[in-house]
Amino acid sequence: YTINSTTITDDEAVVNVTIKAYPLMDMTLDLMNRLMSALFSLTFTTEEETTAYMLEQFNLLKVDYTKSFEGTVDVYLVKVDKDWKIVGGDKNMPLFNALTGNLMNIQEGLEY
Repeated sequence: YTINSTTITDDEAVVNVTIKAYPLMDMTLDLMNRLMSALFSLTFTTEEETTAYMLEQFNLLKVDYTKSFEGTVDVYLVKVDKDWKIVGGDKNMPLFNALTGNLMNIQEGLEY
């Protein structure tokens, strides 16, 4: 991550950061497609074989993808006693989306 700017007002702060992460949304959709295409052949396998296949496909994804997702977001903090804490709730949702490589927007990538 890169800290672009910081603004502190009393016990509140906003830190603008750029985060690079694995594109977990794309990776999850890719994994789902791989598993769906193998669904028929996996029907006649044991649970252990199915799990091994899923792990193999996931490991292949780690080779196929790099930290290509980049998001620039504001991180909202509040000072509690002497420590800075990340504000909970929806206020930091863009932060959590960036950290998870856009995974929180997966519904946009699904085809119905």
